[in-house]
Amino acid sequence: MIDLFKNLIVENRPKTYRIVNSILIFIAFIGTLSLIINGSYIKQGYDIAVNSISDRDFFAPTDLINEIATQKLITAARDEVSDIYYHDSDIDEAVTEEIDSFFNNLKTDDIEEKFTDNTTPVGITTNIFLTYPQYDYLVSLPVTQYEQFRTSIMTIIQNSLQQGIRSDTLDTTLTSVRDSIRVLQLDTTGTETAFNIISSALQPNLIVDTEATEQAKDEKEAEIEPVKVLANQKIVGEGEIITDEIYSLLEQSGYLQKNGFWENIVQIAGVFTLLLVVFSFAVGYIMLEHQRLYLHTNSVLLLFSLYALVTVLAYIMSSLPYVFVPVVAFTMLLAILYSASFAFFMNLLVSVITMLIYRGDLSYLIYFWLCGSIVSLTLQLANDRNRILLCGAFSSIVFVIVMVGIQMFFNIYWKNYILSYAAYSFISGILSIIICIGSLPLLESAFGIVTDYKLQELARSKQKLMRRLMLEAPGTYHHSLIVANLAEAAAYAIGANPTIARTGAYYHDIGKLSCPMYFAENMHGNNVHDSMDPYDSAKIILAHPSNGEELAKKNKLPPVIINMIKEHHGTSLVKFFYYKQCKAAEAEPHKIPKPQESDFRYKGPLPSSRESAVVMLADTVEAAVRSSISKGMTEKEVDDFIRLLINDKLNDGQLKNSCLTINDLDKIRLAFLEIFKGMYHERVAYPNQNNKEQ
Repeated sequence: MIDLFKNLIVENRPKTYRIVNSILIFIAFIGTLSLIINGSYIKQGYDIAVNSISDRDFFAPTDLINEIATQKLITAARDEVSDIYYHDSDIDEAVTEEIDSFFNNLKTDDIEEKFTDNTTPVGITTNIFLTYPQYDYLVSLPVTQYEQFRTSIMTIIQNSLQQGIRSDTLDTTLTSVRDSIRVLQLDTTGTETAFNIISSALQPNLIVDTEATEQAKDEKEAEIEPVKVLANQKIVGEGEIITDEIYSLLEQSGYLQKNGFWENIVQIAGVFTLLLVVFSFAVGYIMLEHQRLYLHTNSVLLLFSLYALVTVLAYIMSSLPYVFVPVVAFTMLLAILYSASFAFFMNLLVSVITMLIYRGDLSYLIYFWLCGSIVSLTLQLANDRNRILLCGAFSSIVFVIVMVGIQMFFNIYWKNYILSYAAYSFISGILSIIICIGSLPLLESAFGIVTDYKLQELARSKQKLMRRLMLEAPGTYHHSLIVANLAEAAAYAIGANPTIARTGAYYHDIGKLSCPMYFAENMHGNNVHDSMDPYDSAKIILAHPSNGEELAKKNKLPPVIINMIKEHHGTSLVKFFYYKQCKAAEAEPHKIPKPQESDFRYKGPLPSSRESAVVMLADTVEAAVRSSISKGMTEKEVDDFIRLLINDKLNDGQLKNSCLTINDLDKIRLAFLEIFKGMYHERVAYPNQNNKEQ
């Protein structure tokens, strides 16, 4: 069942890549969206309440209007405006008419009958009531004094009305009325009667002009300038009490928590749109410019893991200075594990995404874009692990210069904390180098990814297996060197990884170390296979890929090299011994059975990468063409022979899992031909020229 599943994956490799990669991209998209939504741009995370104590300093992100302080000024200004009154003459007439009615009604015959006792007042008019003593006082006055009393009352009322009476000044007016009555020098009853009449009749005749007053208040309000809080001005300091006014400013600044989905729907929709564009751009770039990466699930899984790690750390480290967000370390690893151009591109995208998660500003984006670009370009100069440290140290110094420049630009004036940020930049650069160098072996082992630095180390002749090959199987060693040259040239031609192809070619035949003298390139004199049964010979030959795999694992070679050792023959047929057994069977059909091809085929697996397939073709072509050239083949004959050998592997199904195209095969053929022309040009027999051994 397991073998069936593996075969299913191999047969549907492109489809499997698409499914796995699509799942990883979807997870990365949703994870990034969640981090931004729960991050500081949308959900600040500060649980602040009025009358609580601030646990940190808060600064205004932009210019703000202090609405509460402004409203206080407006209220004070409007309160300063006094009400505007107008004189209501209708009230004057009504008061005068009521006094006239009072004196006219007083002389009627039925008034006296209404009094029941001396204390209960009787209404003479609507508003004026008299007690019986007051009534008796008035009607008992002689005519002359009565008219004089009436005239005095009317005069006092008219004077009061002319001066104007507001509702809030009525008491003051009545005090003046009492003073005016005293001037009349009436007795006690007369004084009380006069005051009772006037106080009952008088009404405020100055009425508030609401429209005019409101207009005046509006004009005064318009003169008030809003109270502003400037950008970067402290709103509240650590340990200070959160007042209503401060709370309002923090809310305007976006520092308060917003927990509701619909409360954030506009920002969430905006982030979703931006991420959709960014991810589409990134996937399109990878598929167009780095398709090899997209076709290797381990490479995509490693990229996904690094991306997930840097975005999560950006979220966790949002309270620290932004220089410590490991964007630079991420870019370093991409430059080493993939390529400088890919790291340069991904650095910009990750800088934008982590800025949204961290709630960075323009200085954040500029810093990581410049520093990441510098790192990705500088690491191209590092051709071994030791130079990574040197390039990283140089980059850390440049980081300091970049940070100082950014801080001076955005702050205009020199501030002491710029030196602190410069120190942070240098420290973060050194930490990035340590993280990068320290994590490389772990990443190479965990994801089966091998870096060019590791491959260059393996390709050196001082390596243990290379030394053994040189001493114990010199023919195989020389053969491997030529295969390496062929594979490297072909890999360059088709855009595969030439370092992987070259290093894989160096080690592809290490399995021959178990019995080197049984392989033609190491034989001197007689061929040991001449006296051996074809089955025994084939068993030894067919075993060298598995022997090589075992030896490679024992020496802890990278998985990519081990795969090339296993796959460099695929399931090819060992034709020489197969045909030898076939001839023996034909000669003695009753004694020797016809051989099965499966007994003379390598166990595989088939090449699963372009580099592995290139090594297979280079291995096939090298020995065959070298022996053919020594026999005097022309350049065209060599070209045709290479084409024949490649087509034989293609028709035998050995390349179906390698992702090579027909166009790739043509480029490989031409690359092989150029190498052979350079290596064996003196042996090629041109027309009309005798073949001579040089």
